[in-house]
Amino acid sequence: MTSADLVLPPTDQQTPTAALLQAPEAQVLELAIGDMHLLLEQHGYVIALYPSGIRPEHERRLHSIRSVLESDRIALVKVDLPPLGLAVLVRQLRQLSVCDFSPGVVASAARLLSHYIYAGALLNSVARLDRVPVSLKSHATSWVPGSQFAVLAGPEAQLMKVGPTVEPPTGPDFGTHLLVAKGNLQSDWVQETLAPAWKVQAIHDATVPSDSPRWWGTGKL
Repeated sequence: MTSADLVLPPTDQQTPTAALLQAPEAQVLELAIGDMHLLLEQHGYVIALYPSGIRPEHERRLHSIRSVLESDRIALVKVDLPPLGLAVLVRQLRQLSVCDFSPGVVASAARLLSHYIYAGALLNSVARLDRVPVSLKSHATSWVPGSQFAVLAGPEAQLMKVGPTVEPPTGPDFGTHLLVAKGNLQSDWVQETLAPAWKVQAIHDATVPSDSPRWWGTGKL
């Protein structure tokens, strides 16, 4: 984890918080190594989840720390999820960490659970979206004032223009909760249209992660 706004609050008193691994420009290597060593002493192992879009120098920092410590108790797991989806996955692993599972099982669960997280956004433009395939027609439509697009990045990429006669993206076929981070785009479509269509059991609010505008290619989301 690299920023405080990616750490979701625990759902109960047993769920531990997450440790933040700072970016290279925010912390010198010696201190980063010391922090990781302390985590290993306190908890026995570390599972570091980080996004696939992380800067190369930040990813190199993580591998450097593990190499210097020469520890097989540090697992580096790269995840191809948007920032809020990654935060949900981290919280799920935090919940699992208090169960009687081995570190290997918890780390392996990251790959499995990521396929059950429906991570998407409502955007006013897909002109700069490069994480999800965008057709030429969608690019052209995004220049029309007032256009809105429902985009799913996972578990299967979907993109469609939102309209009164358009069905929402295909959602999960199992009971789930919906975590919504309201950004600068003024719309109730997610709560009033998507949530009923997906038959969500509860809606929770969250803060828009600082990395979300860069990930989705627009701040209006």
